[in-house]
Amino acid sequence: MVFFIRLLAGFVGVIPPVIALRFNSSADYGHVSVLFAHVLIVLGPLFQYLNQGYLRNLSSATKIKGDILIVYYLIFGLSVLVFISTDWYSALYFLVMMILCFLLKILEVRLLATERKIAAVLICYVSPYFIYSLILVSAIYFVSQGWRDIALFQTFSWLMACGLAVFFLGIKETFKIFSEIFSDGFRISFKGWVFYFNGIILSSLENLPVIFLGLRGGNAIIPSFEVIKKIFSVISVMVQGLTMVHNTSLYKFAFIDENLFKTEFSRLRKSIFLACLLYFVSLCVFIYLAEGYIKEYRFDGDVHFFIFIGLSSLITAIFSAYGSGLTAMHGEKWWTAGAISGLLAFFITLMINEDIKYIATAIFVQNLVLSAAVFVGYHNNFSKWRKG
Repeated sequence: MVFFIRLLAGFVGVIPPVIALRFNSSADYGHVSVLFAHVLIVLGPLFQYLNQGYLRNLSSATKIKGDILIVYYLIFGLSVLVFISTDWYSALYFLVMMILCFLLKILEVRLLATERKIAAVLICYVSPYFIYSLILVSAIYFVSQGWRDIALFQTFSWLMACGLAVFFLGIKETFKIFSEIFSDGFRISFKGWVFYFNGIILSSLENLPVIFLGLRGGNAIIPSFEVIKKIFSVISVMVQGLTMVHNTSLYKFAFIDENLFKTEFSRLRKSIFLACLLYFVSLCVFIYLAEGYIKEYRFDGDVHFFIFIGLSSLITAIFSAYGSGLTAMHGEKWWTAGAISGLLAFFITLMINEDIKYIATAIFVQNLVLSAAVFVGYHNNFSKWRKG
């Protein structure tokens, strides 16, 4: 059930950029997306900690004692705010969205920790984009939909999602969550530095392409770019569902039974291959049948973007089996090395050619380097295991 709701979340997430394409507000929507990408990069380390360290602590009934870098985020967030803000409205949007995204993530993790997974996905992933889409469509006939209007609509949507989460959890439980987090005051702790470091790398990999599109004058292309990314994110959701099924067995057999480990790994790899085949064949059929509808909605994304983001998604999906096996054999350092190398490859590719379409090429190279590192790391750790 959670798998299908996550697919629903992906579908709802593609509606806002499609609306922007349809009603001639691509550049303004793109401007807001660039600002939002800055918000997500700043919050990346914090999200990584909340998704892993905080969730782990909640699941093990360990009391949280101010382990979040509150002071760091006040300083870092304000410094980024000064850097990106060209006017007071951008600054206000950045601050408010930082706060709302932070609150929504904490509430999401609490829902997950209390086994309310469906509610977590519906409230934190479906509802903000659904409300955002409704407002964008409703406002078409009432306001001009400049970037400031779109920024206001998005802020209100995330505020409503936070309100839904608080309503679902209850005021008492919500107050308890924040009293636990800030129980030791606003102190800096580097206990979870691994989470913070990986969070910086991963959030940069995810959001830098949108920022570079904005820097190179591609705000109008961003809605098309987001639609393409959402189209290919479906395969990621499918692969995540498959890895969740097989990961428990891989973790169980790692360093204990080589044959059972190889059998489980082979099953996962075949399942992912079949899922990729099914998805891409279905996508080709859909594009063929919906060609006229796509043109009507002004889908002006360059074919270059579609091809390279599609290849990037395919490579990431195929090599995800090796990622699961590597994690089972405690090869986290290869993930970190691959992420850093991928980020460097991204920047180098952009330096080679400043043409805006090469951002898609840079994404492909980045994921290729990361996947290669995971592949090498898997075989390296497996060889060490066999040698004893």
